[in-house]
Amino acid sequence: MKLVFKRCCLPAPLALSLLMTTLFLYSGSAFSALSFADQVQRMYVAYYGRPADPGGIQFWVGKLEQSDGNLDSIIDAFGNSQEYNERFGNLDNPALVNNIFLQLLGRNADSGGQAFYVEQIELGRMTLGSMALNIADGVPEGSTDAQTVSNKLTVANTYTQAVDSGQFSYSTADDISNAKTLLDSVVDNDDSRNSALSTIDDMGTGLDENQFYADNIATDIVQARCQLCHVQGGLSGHTRLVFDSIESEFQNQNNVTVFQNFVDSVTNGAELILSKIVGVNHGGGTIFNSSSNEYQNLSRFLDSLTGGNGLGNSNRSGFWSGVEMASATQTLRRASIISSGRLPTPEEQNNVSDNSEQSLRESLRGLMTGDGFHQFLIRGANDRLLTDGFFEGLDLTTTDSSEPYYPILADKAYTLRSQGQQDEWREWFRKFSYGTTRAPLELIAYVVENDKPYTEILTADYFMHNPQSAEVHRAGLSFASDDATIFKPGPNRGQILADDNLEVEFIQGIGLRIDSHGSYIAYPIAGVLNTQAFLSRYPTTETNRNRARSRWTHYHFLGVDIEKSASRTTDPEALADTDNPTLKNPNCTVCHITMDPVAGAFQNYGLEGFYRQSRGGNDSLPYQYKYPEDDEPSLYQYGDVWYRDMLAPGFENSLLPDNDNGLQWLAKEIVADPRFASATVKFWWPALMGEEALSAPEETSDSNYTQKLNAYEAQQADIETLAAGFIEGFTDRGPFNLRDLLVEMMLTPWFRGTGLIAANNVNRDDELLDVGVGRLLTPEELEAKTKALTGYAWRESDAYWKADGKWSALGDTYSIYYGGIDSNGITKRSRQLNTIMSNVALKQALEMSCQVVILDFGREDGDRKLFNDISRYITPLVIETQTESITASDRTQTQSISLTLELPVGATYLAASFTNDFYDEQDGDRNLIVSNLRVRNASGAVVASYNVADLESIEGAIKTTGGSYREDSWMLWSNGSILIPHQIDTAGRYTIEIDAWGQQAGPDPVEAKLSVEGRDPSAGNTKGALIIKDKLRYLHQQMFGEELSIYNIEIEKSYELLVELWTRRRDEDLTYAVDWDHEACRIGVEGFWDENRNDDFRDPQSMLGTWISMMVYFMSDYRYLYE
Repeated sequence: MKLVFKRCCLPAPLALSLLMTTLFLYSGSAFSALSFADQVQRMYVAYYGRPADPGGIQFWVGKLEQSDGNLDSIIDAFGNSQEYNERFGNLDNPALVNNIFLQLLGRNADSGGQAFYVEQIELGRMTLGSMALNIADGVPEGSTDAQTVSNKLTVANTYTQAVDSGQFSYSTADDISNAKTLLDSVVDNDDSRNSALSTIDDMGTGLDENQFYADNIATDIVQARCQLCHVQGGLSGHTRLVFDSIESEFQNQNNVTVFQNFVDSVTNGAELILSKIVGVNHGGGTIFNSSSNEYQNLSRFLDSLTGGNGLGNSNRSGFWSGVEMASATQTLRRASIISSGRLPTPEEQNNVSDNSEQSLRESLRGLMTGDGFHQFLIRGANDRLLTDGFFEGLDLTTTDSSEPYYPILADKAYTLRSQGQQDEWREWFRKFSYGTTRAPLELIAYVVENDKPYTEILTADYFMHNPQSAEVHRAGLSFASDDATIFKPGPNRGQILADDNLEVEFIQGIGLRIDSHGSYIAYPIAGVLNTQAFLSRYPTTETNRNRARSRWTHYHFLGVDIEKSASRTTDPEALADTDNPTLKNPNCTVCHITMDPVAGAFQNYGLEGFYRQSRGGNDSLPYQYKYPEDDEPSLYQYGDVWYRDMLAPGFENSLLPDNDNGLQWLAKEIVADPRFASATVKFWWPALMGEEALSAPEETSDSNYTQKLNAYEAQQADIETLAAGFIEGFTDRGPFNLRDLLVEMMLTPWFRGTGLIAANNVNRDDELLDVGVGRLLTPEELEAKTKALTGYAWRESDAYWKADGKWSALGDTYSIYYGGIDSNGITKRSRQLNTIMSNVALKQALEMSCQVVILDFGREDGDRKLFNDISRYITPLVIETQTESITASDRTQTQSISLTLELPVGATYLAASFTNDFYDEQDGDRNLIVSNLRVRNASGAVVASYNVADLESIEGAIKTTGGSYREDSWMLWSNGSILIPHQIDTAGRYTIEIDAWGQQAGPDPVEAKLSVEGRDPSAGNTKGALIIKDKLRYLHQQMFGEELSIYNIEIEKSYELLVELWTRRRDEDLTYAVDWDHEACRIGVEGFWDENRNDDFRDPQSMLGTWISMMVYFMSDYRYLYE
């Protein structure tokens, strides 16, 4: 998405004054206790984000002394500078508020507090100064905020003193930028303060490069990270940067020389190293973020080597400066739709009404239950693992009943087929395949929903079974029914080995008969890794040798994309190498040294994915490897379980200790690796954010390279922060709790960002492209949202042929067209709306709108989904209305309906309507008859009278049904109205009366409505118009998540559209909700069309049809399709 720019709204002079006042009120008496010099220094830190220059501090201290410390006397002058106006002069209220937090406290204002203070300022209840006093009062001594202020002031004072002593200059734009960068790096901890002070000490005199390397680079960077690969014989031993790894008194000096030679011989060598460090085209991925101390130290070191002053590159702090966050209510709604497939309840919304982060955190956690959240987990996990591809034609080899490894499966097939029960076999097998396919996804869901450590998705010693798979796997579980969608945890005791005890015979047309077999094995379960679905989804071949399984294990659970870890060589000589290049050729080993040991950990699982499936049951090595053709020598020796011409099984620097349970060992190694936590964040990133986690930009020559790198680094930093919290545990629920992690991810600006409030940051489009709200809902998410709002999914119906028993148009027929995946041929979702997808969205809106409106208005008011508190008879013209039951059955029992109201001067319509027509051959025909219409003033005198029998002779009168009856009345023989024009010449209180009786039929009496209507629907000020606007406001809230007043421009525009649609239908005299000659209505509710539905579609005021059209608008709008 692209964040929205918001223009500033506070005049610059007033902004300056208020902003200055804010600082001086900070921390009340604590501030006044500071020396004049410290007060001025703090002014510079807060307003300019940099240390004061000596001349400036001297000048302003003098001004304070002249005014006896009266801060007000210097506010305007201090803020009115070219520097301030260029950098901050066009900021709006939110940015000005946030600026105090950023530059003085080193953090953004919390969204709730910022929104509160901005509102108070704009309403005139507070100035920025009084707001700052509120903030200051809330910062206790000893807090992190107080420590940050103290640290920044210490560093700023030291910097100013160093300039004053002549240590270095402070006059150019670069000097100021470097000083600001230095101060930005200071936060609440001692390390940041001491690092900045050390930088100041080194400035001007240059670095002692050898000493700086020994103190800051050698251990923390080169030895800890670089020498893992960049040494002789290492993964990167063939590159231009190879370090001395032999400990000696000359090692540090040698490595300083390595750096020096590199930056001297390679164009932009220092920049290249720094880009590699943050993950740009680096096989080792991201080593350090640019905001880290390690990066800053390396930057300073390289800067000195290249002749600089040792200040290094500026870090990319303040990435979120100017980005506005969604409110707690907005965040809760969006999170609920995405993660739970529903809207938050009123109680849940009320729980976040204080807009605090803690309330939001608790409420977000509360969403993560129920079937909607379960489906979110299944969908999110499948988007990565793609195991649902077995529902779409992929071959799930381990469910082949002609294989002998699972005797119960083979026997089931043989027994049912031999008894002619083919249908029973197919039905049972469909359910069994469903259970096997969904096992890895259900395992992930089970771990998460039961608050088990997420590490258990790999270390679990159980599978998830449905009734059919539990039977095959001899899991010892009991189920209340054979429902294939019910899963329970249990062991796998159902496999045998193809040993000497196995005797089978294949009967053509029936299946495999197993006459004898050996003992069942205790399958060494390793969570997801050796589920049949995972092994089959990432199959191997005789030449691939489990490398695909290794590659995807690295990708999913360690966040390592081996195929991108190094550039593929194009050297013809290297490509022609046939001497076991994956083991010997550096162009190949750069990847295979990582990939092949883990492939070896999968050694017990062969081509089809069975455990030790080779004949004899000792290994899974292919026959061709053991016994090659053409008398070629075999490397195989009896007892081998892995290839001798590959690296030994293991992980990183550890060798596999036990060949029997390699994957169980591997799983424990993976979850102990810190990369597992960050990979988990990346695994679930698309499910929440709608996009993959960012990759480092590769083309440094791109015009937007810097912006993309900023975004990548900011995201990587947040991912690492989330990963660290995941490892430690965010709550007392302990470490590796995924629901807690998902909550924290939803609290980040990556999920909550809504707009860019700093209008001058127009070059940040590429930085903020993947930030915040406005992501396209997937077909599944859109369908869940629609069903939650309307009660229905598009063309939903029962589907006996599907294991879950459900079918829908968007979930099935149009899923791929709308950007979905089939996990087979199409494995990447479309994240941006294209023409085909737009047509699908419009088709859904067109088909569903009629069903939604007709069925909702057919419910009792109060039980509706969307249209409570509004009648189908409320039009934009209705000023007031009165509905009554007419029990009189002939003219001798005539009833009078009356309506009393205040009316202004102007033209009106006086309308009588029949609203509940009925006809039955046996019970008769129900009709409404009306006669005299009278208007009385406040004193009761009749000021106007109309004989409705002469309706057609009354100029301007309108009828939608009926005709003259017995010369003195008018019969309305179907739902509809008569409208008589009437001019109000004097404003006042009037009573409208009409005489009526009914031809009764059916169980209910005749229902009549008397109303007064305006003439101009565009005015929008009648009671009906206001009711309609309030309903539009509600629909904007429900459909789009927008909190608007009825006077908001968006509501006005929607109202204008409604009036246009309604006027067109009324002018065409459409008295049914659907114009059957030109429109269609598809209502897919079973049994709906079995009854006469005339009453449901009668639309005498043309409002049902108008609401149907408005529903098309709502359901096809960007704000509905995106969240």
